[in-house]
Amino acid sequence: MKDYYSILGVSSTASDTVIKRQYRQLALRYHPDKNSSAEAALIIQEINEAYDVLGDPQKRQQYDMLLSGQYLVVTPEPEPAAPRHRDPRYRPKSAEYMREVRENSVNAYMRDNLRYMVLVSKFTMVFALFCMLDFALPTVKNTHQITSTSKTANDQNVRGSFILYLDDGTSVSLSHELDEVFLDGDKVDYYNSMILSIPVKIENQRNHYLTRVPLSYFGNFLFFPIVLLATSALGVFYSGEGVEFRFNVGLFNLIFFLFNLYFLNVHR
Repeated sequence: MKDYYSILGVSSTASDTVIKRQYRQLALRYHPDKNSSAEAALIIQEINEAYDVLGDPQKRQQYDMLLSGQYLVVTPEPEPAAPRHRDPRYRPKSAEYMREVRENSVNAYMRDNLRYMVLVSKFTMVFALFCMLDFALPTVKNTHQITSTSKTANDQNVRGSFILYLDDGTSVSLSHELDEVFLDGDKVDYYNSMILSIPVKIENQRNHYLTRVPLSYFGNFLFFPIVLLATSALGVFYSGEGVEFRFNVGLFNLIFFLFNLYFLNVHR
């Protein structure tokens, strides 16, 4: 083991101030900028090594004990014990265990309430079938007269619409290109669905121009009952993906059914 005291040229009882002063003098003497000899680099390396130990009180104490044949055993501080639970049988649960508990509780909830979600899917399927039946049945024709018309602005950002006002107070929104097809005073045949009276199409008696009513449940939003019918059938009949799949499909059908109720009256 190296004798760091001899390297610095101080006694083993030298104070920290003496060791520091001696180190500075040796560092100046053997610094490569001051001393160009070949041995200077090795000497300054040993000087720095010696001062790194003797200049630190804790390292010096351990070095002195090693130098005298004693060995310092450093006992790590014990970690603070976790607070004891009132119940001596209590054992803390791991994060993985808690995650499994949550998943099992969710799965149990879905399993216990799956029958209600299946009932929801059955109800929405009946509703969608009812709407599709109304669309498939012959329409009911009513003859009205156009009392006035209006046309909203049409630019690059907003597409305009053409609105007909009929003698019974009904307003019909059509494409803005039809402002020259339907004129004030024209008589029109207005076709509604048989059961729900949803607008389907309108025909001008003067020029026999027939067009569908786009802003209605059976117009631009006809895909709503079609999608609802497909997802409802999936929730009722398909069980290949298990409880979670059928439960989530039933929940989707419930939310999508509310959207259908809204668009059922969009023409109003």
